Amino acid sequence: MHQQSVYGRSRTGVHGLVGEGSPAGPAASRGTLADLLAAHRAETGLSQEALAEAAGLSVRAVRDLEAGRVRVPQQRSAASLARVLSLSGAARERFLATVAEARRDRARVRADGPPAAPVPAQLPPSPPHFTGRVAEAAVLGDRLLHDAAARPGEPPARRAGGGIAVVTGQGGLGKTALALHTAHRLREHFPDGQLYLDLRASRGAPLDTEALLARLLRALGVPDGSVPPDLAARTALYRRATAGRRLLVVLDDAPGAAGVRALLPGGRTCAVLLTSRHRDAGPEPGAAELRLAPLPHAEAAELFARLAGPGRVAAEPEAAAALVDFCAGSPLVLRVTAGRLSRRPGWSIAAVLKRLTQEWSCLDALVAGDMSVRENLRCAYLGLPLPSRVDAVDPALVFRALGTSGIDTVTAEAVARLLGVTGDVAGAALSALAAVHLLEPSAPGCWRLPGPARLYALELAGAWPGAGDSSRRR
Repeated sequence: MHQQSVYGRSRTGVHGLVGEGSPAGPAASRGTLADLLAAHRAETGLSQEALAEAAGLSVRAVRDLEAGRVRVPQQRSAASLARVLSLSGAARERFLATVAEARRDRARVRADGPPAAPVPAQLPPSPPHFTGRVAEAAVLGDRLLHDAAARPGEPPARRAGGGIAVVTGQGGLGKTALALHTAHRLREHFPDGQLYLDLRASRGAPLDTEALLARLLRALGVPDGSVPPDLAARTALYRRATAGRRLLVVLDDAPGAAGVRALLPGGRTCAVLLTSRHRDAGPEPGAAELRLAPLPHAEAAELFARLAGPGRVAAEPEAAAALVDFCAGSPLVLRVTAGRLSRRPGWSIAAVLKRLTQEWSCLDALVAGDMSVRENLRCAYLGLPLPSRVDAVDPALVFRALGTSGIDTVTAEAVARLLGVTGDVAGAALSALAAVHLLEPSAPGCWRLPGPARLYALELAGAWPGAGDSSRRR
């Protein structure tokens, strides 16, 4: 009986390589890891692109491994490759042993010189159920890598390029998820390690730069007793420790630009990926900003189906589409809503939708762990700018008024009539609300108030029992 791979191809003739037989065969006779990987891939019929996608690696990482440019893959990358290539038995052992031997060779080379610096691997796990954001991830990759010189006839090798990429946007849009997804996809290009700091700016955490630099220095192998006592000396040592190394530094939930400059590594071979709610978070003039928008409806629907279960969505397609529309492209709201469904397997999607749109305490229910829809809306509301002109109207006042207005399609003309102001004044306030995603565009010159935002506006306007918390701005 022919053994079938996960790709449906018959594996007749290579049983010894991918099954339980002996390691006899063309791949087994090749010596280096690069040769072994290329031979196994060729015998499965997979292209480099298909292997990379299935193993969760970049295409460039697979090309570099087969060309010998990356001699020692990370352990989890090697295990993923072995899985996709359907290696088992002696073939798998030989493949992983070749990786281990390459690691020992590198260690012996380092032992002959100065002590090897540790290779930090601080990235949190890649987010499960990550959906969409293909174009955004490509933009970040282009910024963090560059085309290095290649030998004649070979494609250029993507290497760490000293770039700084900044992902900004309102809370709940998935900035951290996109950053971690991208960082994991690119980690093979940063063989000297990946550093990660959660700066917790949106949660009001004070920025202790000296303590953060001490953490980074210890991760880079600096003993506690050798960490300098003052900020300037720590910054200088950090720049020296990172210069010439191919490191990726992820600074998550960062404050404004001034707060993170001391955390930038030295040299042109490191890259920085930063997330922030602040639009001025770029720590250097050359930093590329990616302003994250809500998920398009198709991607939001795909994410909801993966979280809630495709069977439940297929059973109630109209209710599911309405619930996705209620979530307004926010991955946070989608995750919390799907979590509520998963905890109540007997509830229909229509029942959950009805409760979310009619219950006074709806926002109390949109909480999962440390994820709170109300808290994200509160941060956006408190971040609205104050009027800069005497004849301007406070965007916070407009937001509260929209909650009780019953207006479905929000235009400058409608708000001007509602508040008795000019169309220009109303338009400026609506632009401020749209900038923090308390309004979402529905057509040119038109916006809508997403479901969770409308509920929060009602709370702030005092239209619900018990509304009017201490965070409200008057």
